[in-house]
Amino acid sequence: MRATVLLWLVAAPAFTNPALAQSSVNPGALDHLKPSHPAAAPHAKPTPPPAAAPKTVKPALPADPPPIASLPPPVAVPVIKPAPPPPVPVAADAPGEASALPTGIRVTFGPDRSDLNAATVEAIRAFAAQIRPNEQQAVDILAYAAGGPEDPSTPRRVSLARALAARAVLISEGITSIRIYPRALGSTAGDGPADRVDVLRAGARQ
Repeated sequence: MRATVLLWLVAAPAFTNPALAQSSVNPGALDHLKPSHPAAAPHAKPTPPPAAAPKTVKPALPADPPPIASLPPPVAVPVIKPAPPPPVPVAADAPGEASALPTGIRVTFGPDRSDLNAATVEAIRAFAAQIRPNEQQAVDILAYAAGGPEDPSTPRRVSLARALAARAVLISEGITSIRIYPRALGSTAGDGPADRVDVLRAGARQ
């Protein structure tokens, strides 16, 4: 009983003094408190450590460098020589003569003959010397031979041999073959001699 009275006497001032019995609470006081450790802060993400730079790995060098392969010996390339010009068919007894035309020359032949004589060869050479400097100038060779309709192949064959004879002279004088156009026309001589060759500048017709 005595202990109860003493307790009441000690606690009595708090109940008798209303100012002491009241207490105030500040709700925002906790917001000003900072956490004592960064890890306690809400939503805080730890900063990752910096990535280490990759190490460069150098390839290991061989103990001895590989031997250098020797080059093969040079291969000899054969030199292709131009084909010799075709032979010129010349006969001392070959009938025929040469005459001038406005754009070339005319060479006649004996019947069934396709060889040239010295005079006709010289006439074709003189014509070649005139056109040789102009590399753009081509040459037409119009060859004819006497014959009848019953045998058209023979005059065509003879006229071809005469065209090739004149062509051989031109090539021997430096006129390239790509500039020469031989034509075997057989027995279609028209008003001129039946056995002849007209050597003309390309584009001209007699």
